[in-house]
Amino acid sequence: SLVVISNPRTILETSHQNEKIYKKVIHSARLPFSISSIELDYVKNYLSEKQLLHLSQQVVKDHSPLETDILARYHIEKEDIKKGVFCRKCESLGMERRKGKWICQTCRFVSKNAHLSALKDYSLLIDSTITNQILRDFLNIQSASVANKLLFSMALESEGANKGEIHHLNFE
Repeated sequence: SLVVISNPRTILETSHQNEKIYKKVIHSARLPFSISSIELDYVKNYLSEKQLLHLSQQVVKDHSPLETDILARYHIEKEDIKKGVFCRKCESLGMERRKGKWICQTCRFVSKNAHLSALKDYSLLIDSTITNQILRDFLNIQSASVANKLLFSMALESEGANKGEIHHLNFE
């Protein structure tokens, strides 16, 4: 184990007798060298390449995502979730979609894909599927065609057609 200090200006002091702390508490600049040193200490392979491949395939096959209803767990109503797109620069809510871009009404920051973070939040908090109408409501978009363009640009798996089309949000 290591304790890595990310601020390069941090001064690490210890007594000369306590070399163990000096080896365990390091600045981030020393991290690559420490990892290389650790790798040299643990070179023995316990599984063959074939066994590792089989094990990794088995893990992927047996994986089941954790299904947790976060809102229910913390007693939050769907209606309490703030809708819209947050600006990643000033963190204000209420970016507007204009001419293929999101524009922050507070700091005028411009982004083409600011909606992705809002949709990640939606998929984690509310549902992993979304319709055009729900997307428009959640992102505060008026136009169904703009919402369609956003959904299409994300290349999501979908099922159904027209107003019944459901899109699967997958951000893994």
